[in-house]
Amino acid sequence: NAFRGCSNLILDVLNTSGRTIGTFAFQDVTIKDVIISDTFNCAQSHTYPSLTYANIQNISFEQGITFIPAFALSRCSTITSVDIPDTVTSIGADAFYLCSSLDILVMFDGVKKIGDRAFDGCPIKTAIVPEIACPYISGSDALDTVIVGSGTEIRGETFRNSKVKSVMIPNTVT
Repeated sequence: NAFRGCSNLILDVLNTSGRTIGTFAFQDVTIKDVIISDTFNCAQSHTYPSLTYANIQNISFEQGITFIPAFALSRCSTITSVDIPDTVTSIGADAFYLCSSLDILVMFDGVKKIGDRAFDGCPIKTAIVPEIACPYISGSDALDTVIVGSGTEIRGETFRNSKVKSVMIPNTVT
């Protein structure tokens, strides 16, 4: 509860490296950029509850992180952008569920598995993602631009009934 309720406090960057942060430590605090490291310890084992209650704008995960746990940042309504490095191979179910301000998603080629509803309820406008992620973001009513970074195939009805306006696909995708 160290900074709980300090609604006028604005942090430019919070690097979680080697830290243990209590569940409500930053409740109502505005944090512009959060860097989640592979040594981040949180009060609960599979999520980042200490960050869920903060007013975070941008989240980036450091190189070396291999998975983003289920419910990691679900319902974190102030996140506007997420940057997921190529070392992440798995994103848990509901990881970013109802991040209702998330409009920019950058995800690199390492991701091989994405859990159910990982990005449901996110109004993603711009996405730079591998082809595996396309079905998980295509339901966003706000989706404007998709840049498929890599892959070999975009399956069946991936963008059916989508409102996407622009899709850039590399020559390697069929």
